[in-house]
Amino acid sequence: MLAVGSGGQSVDWIARNAIGWMTYHRDPDVQRSRHSMWLAAVNRLPTPALRAFDVAMQLELTAHAETPATALPLGYSTGRHAASALATGQARGRYATRQSEPQLRTPGA
Repeated sequence: MLAVGSGGQSVDWIARNAIGWMTYHRDPDVQRSRHSMWLAAVNRLPTPALRAFDVAMQLELTAHAETPATALPLGYSTGRHAASALATGQARGRYATRQSEPQLRTPGA
């Protein structure tokens, strides 16, 4: 079972009973905190094992590769270069560090 959201269960329960946890898109700092919480729950298992962690998010890819990432309610509108930086951070089991994180624009700002 792959858990999507928490369904009222604790993160420890999900770590014991699921092969992974998929959460909804959040601000990168909040998402890093969720990932750390997940790793801690997995490490508390009697026999820690690989457990997946992923994020469901909206990705609106623009026609221009250089378009910076703009926050959407559940994801980003972005060009391919910023999208690549976001995906690279996720593939490493973490979100992009502040140094490599694309600059996000808030609509209307």
